[in-house]
Amino acid sequence: MAQLKRNNIQVNIPKDFKILAVDDENDNLLLIKSYLRNTNIILNTSTNAADAIRYSKNNYYDVILMDLNLPDRNGIDTTRIIREKTRCADSYIIAITASDKNEISFSHLFNDFVGKPLSKNDLYFKLSLSLKP
Repeated sequence: MAQLKRNNIQVNIPKDFKILAVDDENDNLLLIKSYLRNTNIILNTSTNAADAIRYSKNNYYDVILMDLNLPDRNGIDTTRIIREKTRCADSYIIAITASDKNEISFSHLFNDFVGKPLSKNDLYFKLSLSLKP
């Protein structure tokens, strides 16, 4: 078990915890990688919906960080497919958006949301919420 610590947030991450980060901006994926460096978290990344769906069919992810604006399909439709047709139907899916958060408030597909730019504190806090007791 690893611990993520940042300011007042401490998260105990179980061994083999897997995250899929989906964002068409490589800079955002690099930022997430930097936040999770030196942890035991297994991080896979995708820059488009098609790959995210394919990865989710072949792997189970504890958490999926889903950008809402992808080049080939929006994040809401991508999440719907992941929920209905992959091994990740019960994954904790966090919508990530730079735009108005109200666009996802209607969606029961997401467990949570976070705004961009994503801070280390926000990421750690959202990961702490994803851990099932």
